Amino acid sequence: MKKLLFLIFGVIFALAGCADESGTNGGSSETCPISSADFSYEKISKDSYEIQYQIKLNNTSKREYENNVKWIGGYDRVRKKPFEYSELEPLLIYAHNPSPQKEAIFYYNNNQCGDTIILKPISTYKNCDSIIVDYYQDNAYIKENTQEVHFHVKYKGGVDLSLNSELKFNNGFAESRSGTITTSGHQFLVPYSKIQNTIDKNNPKIYADVIIKYPNNEECVKEVEFYLR
Repeated sequence: MKKLLFLIFGVIFALAGCADESGTNGGSSETCPISSADFSYEKISKDSYEIQYQIKLNNTSKREYENNVKWIGGYDRVRKKPFEYSELEPLLIYAHNPSPQKEAIFYYNNNQCGDTIILKPISTYKNCDSIIVDYYQDNAYIKENTQEVHFHVKYKGGVDLSLNSELKFNNGFAESRSGTITTSGHQFLVPYSKIQNTIDKNNPKIYADVIIKYPNNEECVKEVEFYLR
């Protein structure tokens, strides 16, 4: 009987040991010697109407595992499915800004290793997730000789309209705004020539980040997608 109890407890402890070793998504130190937790990302400013995020390896000692990795992320508009990348630090390309959700999933030896990474601009303001932005563009018609494009951003979630804010486009051009301009948000007057190269001619949209700046140097960053009429 004692021998039976010893075997039972031995099995329990063995199972507990396996459970402790398990990582995110069923991975362990053997199946996932590298995971999504070893990476960060950066949004890239470029003359393009697409959204680009650069994946970056933080723990360079794990570069030895690069031959067996795969990322799934971005969106192939021709095949209408996410891209697959076999490189360690891919540049992920998305055709839409606020939606659909921009995700990057990391695999090692065809095992998902680590949590799915949700790609979005980095905000330092702790309550940024509670802020919702609405936005529109009110020019009657955008054409080559348009001098200014009028962009409006409305805030929901308790934003002080006296705060400085900025509308930053894909190519890095930013238009600043301070003070109350409308009853619920800010208006940005942007020279057309500064953003012309970031507009998708086949689907007249333009993407940008709204950056709300706080006195303690914190920032709340929100992605927006304007449809240009």
